[in-house]
Amino acid sequence: MRRVTRPGGVVAACVWDYPGEMTLLRTFRDAAAALEPELAALTDERTTMLFDEEGELARLWRAVGLEDVEEGALVVSAEYSSFADLWEPLESGVGPSGAYVASLDTEGRAALREEVRSRLGSPTGLFRLTARAWYAVGHT
Repeated sequence: MRRVTRPGGVVAACVWDYPGEMTLLRTFRDAAAALEPELAALTDERTTMLFDEEGELARLWRAVGLEDVEEGALVVSAEYSSFADLWEPLESGVGPSGAYVASLDTEGRAALREEVRSRLGSPTGLFRLTARAWYAVGHT
């Protein structure tokens, strides 16, 4: 990105804080690992994504020669009308976690669903989950 950005241009990126404050995915992956450790480890974003810890993007920006690097965190939240509202996209195979759910047999899906529900405090109505992303902005 630095190579193709004009002099004086801006390069910016964000990455989810997979090992920390990515509540849904952290809870999902912890539940999956509790039930099927070997299978869950193959698709765990917490171990396959790069630059997902505080400061890593900014260090990369500086290492490639970007200047005036700024870094920080963005926190977002999503509201769900019920646990089914959260779970339905996963059952449909959406994203890496959904693909993992789709790979399970009916019994495995049910067990994972209940494990995730339990780890989220067994919500019965409206609830909200938060997530954090790390960002870095630098100039050429």
